[in-house]
Amino acid sequence: MQVLLFVFSLIFFAIVAYGYFNLFIGSGYFLAFLGATVMAVFAWYLARVVGTSSGGVRKHWVLFLALVIVSAAGVYNSLMLYLEGNRIVADAVADSQTRFAKLESTAEAALKESGATARSNRVNTLAEALYSEIRNPLNCGQGPEARRLIAALQRELTGFTPLSNPAQTCERNEELIDDYRERIGALTQRAEWNNPELHRVLGDSSKARMTLEELRLAVTTNFVPTMLRRALSTLEAHDSIYRDLRHRLSQQINVRDLEPGLHLTEVQSLGNAFKLPALFIERLDQPATYVYLLIAIGFDLLMVHLFQLVGANRMRKPIAGHSLQGAW
Repeated sequence: MQVLLFVFSLIFFAIVAYGYFNLFIGSGYFLAFLGATVMAVFAWYLARVVGTSSGGVRKHWVLFLALVIVSAAGVYNSLMLYLEGNRIVADAVADSQTRFAKLESTAEAALKESGATARSNRVNTLAEALYSEIRNPLNCGQGPEARRLIAALQRELTGFTPLSNPAQTCERNEELIDDYRERIGALTQRAEWNNPELHRVLGDSSKARMTLEELRLAVTTNFVPTMLRRALSTLEAHDSIYRDLRHRLSQQINVRDLEPGLHLTEVQSLGNAFKLPALFIERLDQPATYVYLLIAIGFDLLMVHLFQLVGANRMRKPIAGHSLQGAW
């Protein structure tokens, strides 16, 4: 029985210590190791006191409650990191992508309502027609239709001027088209009617979603607890980006329907000693939350019960001179 108690004590100590190590890791490896060791030893000591004292859990329920509070934090955090960490981080990333997508669609809708999208489409249509005229071997973009299209583009885009084709041949038409494409694109982006600020919101939102997609793939395919800090750092950086984009968008339109920031409570609470209760509260609707809590309490009860069994065996057997005193 003492061997069983010794083996389970090692398991109990390791699980509690590992959970606290990840809770304290933000303070550095040495302090995390020291804090984890102290908390695990303290939890084991509480279990020993309750298990070797007369009356057990019923009489010493206050000590047992302290044991549950101390050990459950470590055990619960270990279980959450290993069994739920992947899903918690992946869900946070997916939700963040959804919020950036909504930010993007809101900016697109604002552009459409302002008429910028329709005008941009007209510019693109005129530009493509001009490129077709330039490729026309009969005039290489020097005919009356090309001049009409250029005049129409000048009305749509302030600062647009025609580019010349000195050779009056079609040999360098593709270079001419590339020059036109670059110039028309730049003028369209800077045009007052095209609301450059909304386009910046669109571009930055799209870029953020792509970065988050890379993180999501990394988390879903190869998540380990050590990835948590990097994932959290990336998500918090994108939270700042999201809030900035939302603020910039709010200067253009009403953003009441957009969330004020990214929902990172669960990820921030995972592996954080001061925010672990928040993680528990956030996941009250998840059956796994109660399962892990029951497992943590079960570890405490089993630890206490093993101490009680060892004590009962010693009461029934003569105590040899070399026997360990107490439970051990």
